[in-house]
Formats: sequence, C-alpha cells, structure tokens
Amino acid sequence: MANEKKKYQILGMPLTLFGIISAVVIAATWWNKLPGGMIGALLLMMVLGEVLNIIGDNTPIVKTFFGGGPIVIIFASSALAYYNVLPENILKNTSTFMKSGGFLDFYIAALITGSILGMDRKLLIKAAIRYFPCIIGSVALALVFVSAGAPIFGMKATEAIAHIGIPIMGGGMGAGAVPIAQVFSSALNIPAEQILSKLVPAVALGNALAIVAGGLLDKLGKVKPSWTGNGQLLASGTFEVPNDEELQRHFSLLEFGVAIVIATAFFT
Repeated sequence: MANEKKKYQILGMPLTLFGIISAVVIAATWWNKLPGGMIGALLLMMVLGEVLNIIGDNTPIVKTFFGGGPIVIIFASSALAYYNVLPENILKNTSTFMKSGGFLDFYIAALITGSILGMDRKLLIKAAIRYFPCIIGSVALALVFVSAGAPIFGMKATEAIAHIGIPIMGGGMGAGAVPIAQVFSSALNIPAEQILSKLVPAVALGNALAIVAGGLLDKLGKVKPSWTGNGQLLASGTFEVPNDEELQRHFSLLEFGVAIVIATAFFT
C-alpha cells in the first residue's frame, strides 16, 4: 500500500496537492500574474519541468533511445517560448534568473563539486591520472572533426572551431556560449549579441545530441555491461557503489549550508 501511494507522488507531493499547485501556476501564467524574481521563475521551472520530465520518462521510444525527460524538457520548453505560449515577461524573468541572476552557474558549480567530493578519494587520485589524457585527447579529436567538417558547410576551420567546437566543449550555455561570446566581443569589438546568435544554435543542438548519445550509450551499457567495466572505473581495484539507503539519508540544514559555501568557493 505504501509503495502504491509513493508511486503516485510527484516532486514528493501527493498527486492532489501537485495538481492544485499546477492549477495555480497555470492560472497565474494565463493571467500574467506570476511573481517576478526567483519565486516565479523557480515555481514555473520546477512544476513545468517535472511535468515534461514525467512525459519524457514514460514515452516508450523517447525514454529508451532519446534520453527521456531531459530531451523533452529542452524541446518542449523551447517550443513554448518560440510559439509565444508563455508571456514575454515570464520568459524574460526566467532568463534573467538563470543567466544574469547566476542560478545556472550555481547549479553547475554544485553539480561538479558534489560529483568530485562524492567520489572515493583514493579512486579519484588514481583515476584522474589516467582520465586527464582521455579528456585532452577527446577534446582535441572533437576539434579535428569540427575542422574537417567545416568545408561541407562553407566555413573556415578556425571559424568552425571558434563558433561550434569551443562553445560546445566549454559546457553549454552558462559556462560555454555566454562567457565565450563576451571574450570574443571584447577581442573583436563586435556586439556580444551578434556573436551569441552564432554560438547558441550549435550549443543547443550539441547539448540535445549529447543527451541522445548518452541515452543510447546507457542502453548499450545495460545490454553489454562488460563493455562498461561492470561499473568499475579502474581495471584494478574496486569501487563500492553506495546503495539507495545511503544516498537517501537525511542531511541537516548545517550540512546544506556547508555544501553551498564549498560549491560557491570552488566556482570562485
């Protein structure tokens, strides 16, 4: 009985409560009364994002071969903005919160910091020595392919690397396209918006294809687990994967505060 009730929870809330909150969001959006700042932006993104995520994770072909929820969130939210389903001021508020408001930077910093500090220390040290050459080599090889494909689209190799390769390798929109556009703008005396218009399509498409490729590789890894090292990062030695109970332990507010300070310090 407990499992059945848990199955029908969304964002940890009963279905009825989530439905009421969703109705409030829809009404506030319809009448253009959604609060400004982080309150309206967070509410809309969390409710809409969770609905789209559920759709993606339960659509047969999409969830198996195209990355599930994340890919639906990207394309569906983009469609809502492109076809003016969402009011202009709500889109502007959300964009400001994510970009100039710094929430995207904070999310990236927290994600990377948590991933690093969540690994076994000895394993991290051993793996890093072998991992860095793979990272450098993969980036170099990716830029070679970008250069080789540039003539097909009537571009110079240097232009393709600057406008396609580097922004995608830089980490998406917040950590890639936006700061790179500012760097190019100051160096070339060209408006950042003009440069960003060239970088955004490549980064958006690159992110989408990366999600699809990740979904396909995940499927392949489950079919052929031996190809992934059976979950082990090193051929010699073992890495104990935490079980669900360890991952779901309750943290205190003090620990959350420490985590925020460490993540933002790493970013700084």
